[in-house]
Amino acid sequence: MPGNCFLAKWVVLYSLLPKVPIIGNMVAFISQVAVFPVSTTVAKKQILRIRYDRDDDVVVHPQDNDVYVITTKEAVEAIQQWVSPFNNVISVVGDHIRSLKEQSESLLLKLQDWSKKHSDTICRADFRVLSLNDFLFVVMQKDIPYNSDLSDKLTDLDIEIANDDNFNLITLNVLAIPRCSFDAAQAFIDWEHNICIADFTDNA
Repeated sequence: MPGNCFLAKWVVLYSLLPKVPIIGNMVAFISQVAVFPVSTTVAKKQILRIRYDRDDDVVVHPQDNDVYVITTKEAVEAIQQWVSPFNNVISVVGDHIRSLKEQSESLLLKLQDWSKKHSDTICRADFRVLSLNDFLFVVMQKDIPYNSDLSDKLTDLDIEIANDDNFNLITLNVLAIPRCSFDAAQAFIDWEHNICIADFTDNA
């Protein structure tokens, strides 16, 4: 029996360490000259099928070599209890991202529609992603003087979206800027990362 325990330890060690070149080569060398030879098939990766509907036993070799035996049903149940929380988290995150994508697409359409309805007072509308669910909507007035009416309508849009359950995952920031040159607008608009959703400059 002591010899078999020694062999079992070398088999486990040999199967676990081949990913480390120096140690793996050393174990391979020792296995060739050891009194208890190790089969060359041990290092090959095997696929073990643990079936819940089988009445078999599974021999478990933990790190401390406190070997114990459980049934295949117990093994499957233990694995499911360990994996299930991670699967739930992945599922929730996946659903959240899909919902956020759908809301973002709907928001873009809504902002485009709003921009078209106010094409008489704006010459351009841009959209920018600040973070995963934080967006900025910037509109440029057709005129240089401050347009209080346009500002009020933009504020109403902001409040409407904030109170809409269809956009409950989104935070929208709105900003109106006066008509200005391309260079001057760079203080407000990141031309490289913004998305132009409406451009009425030809009509201005």
